[in-house]
Amino acid sequence: MIRVVFFTSVVFCLMAFIVKPYGRTANNRPVIIFYQPPVPADSLQDFLRICFTMKKWVVLDTTERKALLSEHFQKYLKEQTDFLKENNRLMNEAEKEEWTKRFMQHPYNHLNVRVFSRTTKTNVVTDSIKWQVRIPRMDTSQYKLFIPAEERKEIYASLKDFADTVLVSGLLR
Repeated sequence: MIRVVFFTSVVFCLMAFIVKPYGRTANNRPVIIFYQPPVPADSLQDFLRICFTMKKWVVLDTTERKALLSEHFQKYLKEQTDFLKENNRLMNEAEKEEWTKRFMQHPYNHLNVRVFSRTTKTNVVTDSIKWQVRIPRMDTSQYKLFIPAEERKEIYASLKDFADTVLVSGLLR
């Protein structure tokens, strides 16, 4: 069993390197995954990253997220400065509201995940996964619940099914 899981993980890792891991597809914003305690093992985090990468979604790490967010904020602050220089006036309320709305839209998807799992005699199984695609100022008490099928409770199978559920939900932009 351990050999099968190891071999499967290696195959997914190799396939992830074949697919261009960085860069943004035309229609999709990158995804950053935040894990809430208990934080799963690094191998499980890598596996979930690969599941999204296989479906042509870019998954950012913290450094890439910071760089992308910094670039986003600099772009909009420059836009505001240029507006002030060109018009020689402050923004009116409607312009300011529209600008603030665009400014607060992050250039990536923010996926919060909390995995509830337990160890059996033979392997690790997933009981459930709470998840949410967040945007700024969104109510953090509204999570969705993913419960794997009884025959798919093995941790890697349930993570793959979870990734498919998130993608099918249409909440990622």
